[in-house]
Amino acid sequence: MLRWRRLVPLSFAVPSSGRKLAQTINNGAFSRPSPLVNPPPHSRDKEQLLLDKTWRGGFGRGRGGRGGRGRGGRGRGRGRKDEEKEWVPCTKLGRLVKDGKIKSIEQIYLFSLPIKEYQIVDFFLPKLKDEVMKIMPVQKQTCAGQRTRFKAFVVIGDSDGHVGLGVKCSKEVATAIRAAIVLAKLSVIPVRRGYWGSALGMPHT
Repeated sequence: MLRWRRLVPLSFAVPSSGRKLAQTINNGAFSRPSPLVNPPPHSRDKEQLLLDKTWRGGFGRGRGGRGGRGRGGRGRGRGRKDEEKEWVPCTKLGRLVKDGKIKSIEQIYLFSLPIKEYQIVDFFLPKLKDEVMKIMPVQKQTCAGQRTRFKAFVVIGDSDGHVGLGVKCSKEVATAIRAAIVLAKLSVIPVRRGYWGSALGMPHT
């Protein structure tokens, strides 16, 4: 049977003739190489790993770093202004307008074609002006209490025979106004003008 031997220090395990070699080993001549400048992650303590993960945004909610949701870095960020993208029409009427096949908005009114994209109105009537007529809170009774929203009334026109009205309700005032402007553009109609009194000049009323 094999017996386990008890390990003793090297300086006492060697004979007297080899004490010089033992002293050389104990003094560090054959010691282990120096530790790495950047030790591997498994050799660090837990606190250092936590600090590194927090700084890098490894938990997904850091401010900056590699992809946190906060400000700075390559994160998504909040409060970013919506950049105006190029209009890509999704209806046949929109494609005809963008290709220049329809010359004026009156041709659309002549055939009573429905306008589904507000960019068509922006294309033909670039001088449109909008005005918020009224903003009023509306409430709905639910089982959890009253739910308050805001209704916006917006009128739009170019002072040249085109006018539209839009009404929209939303939780926020700004959202309601923006949506009401879009609805007002989609509901623009031509105003039939005539004369008041004598028929002199161009139709004006």
